[in-house]
Amino acid sequence: GFIGVQIQPVTAEIADAIGLKAASGALVADASPDGPAAKAGIRRGDTITALDGKPVKDARELSRRIAEVKPGDTIKATVFREGRERAVSIEVARQPAA
Repeated sequence: GFIGVQIQPVTAEIADAIGLKAASGALVADASPDGPAAKAGIRRGDTITALDGKPVKDARELSRRIAEVKPGDTIKATVFREGRERAVSIEVARQPAA
């Protein structure tokens, strides 16, 4: 699976700066304009904190869990933005050829 985001770890400093209670999840450094995440409303600066209701520990875990999703399936992501959590549905795509 593929959602079209560049992600980075959430450090304690980043968590504190954006108002997250814990240094967990994956910070979206960039979202491909035509990618599944952007189409679902995810944008740069968002933090993905959960997938299908299960917390995302870090950026590596998010990548692994997305990779396990079958293209065409929809996942629910919990996104932290501007001090609030919101739920979005993302239709997972196939990883583009290099």
